[in-house]
Amino acid sequence: MARGALPAGWAVEDGAAALFADGRLAEAVTRSPHARLYRVRTDGEAGAVEEPVPCRLLGA
Repeated sequence: MARGALPAGWAVEDGAAALFADGRLAEAVTRSPHARLYRVRTDGEAGAVEEPVPCRLLGA
């Protein structure tokens, strides 16, 4: 990713889900308060950066 071989993307932990509409993130949900979704990108210097995305806890 840091060398440009991979595009930016998403990391989804077990128990979390991401809903996309028209190519954009519409909603992020989780069934576990510990499961997370991350936007992964390169910062151009240090390599990959994971930015946590707020998730709605299902059943809450």
